[in-house]
Amino acid sequence: KESYRYQLSCLNLSVSTLSEIESINRPAIIQIKNGINTGRWLITSVKEGNVTLVSDHKEIVLPDHQLETLWDSSAQVLWRNPAGYVTPLHEGAKSYQVIYWLQDALSELEVVNGRIVTGGIYTETMANFVRKFQQQSGLMDDGVLGPMTIIAINSEISNVPRLDI
Repeated sequence: KESYRYQLSCLNLSVSTLSEIESINRPAIIQIKNGINTGRWLITSVKEGNVTLVSDHKEIVLPDHQLETLWDSSAQVLWRNPAGYVTPLHEGAKSYQVIYWLQDALSELEVVNGRIVTGGIYTETMANFVRKFQQQSGLMDDGVLGPMTIIAINSEISNVPRLDI
């Protein structure tokens, strides 16, 4: 309920690596299975070969290679989706709010100049601009406006929580 109110979505990564979490550059919730530290932990920092984890007002720092042996390799990342976003947009999808947000974001990032008349439809032209952004950001350039692309766009245009890297 609260996540909907704040336009947050959860990206579940069933098989992830620390480097993947670093590339997303968002705090991530992971499960640790090890004696006294068993439970859910929030990765807040990855730097100089160490990972900082926080849980219940407790903070621990582990060498990254040690974390890999304690962690089940699943993670959840919270990210802010644009108003109106429900599922990834493919060519032909209609979503006025998301298209307007996307056009403003791509304009701010200087991927496109101004607005493109689309009638709120995710057109081939918009998908091509998204591909261009995806290529510039090192993402898979499929032209689909999905979580990873939105996370990357928000990293460039918004003040969002990031890992301390």
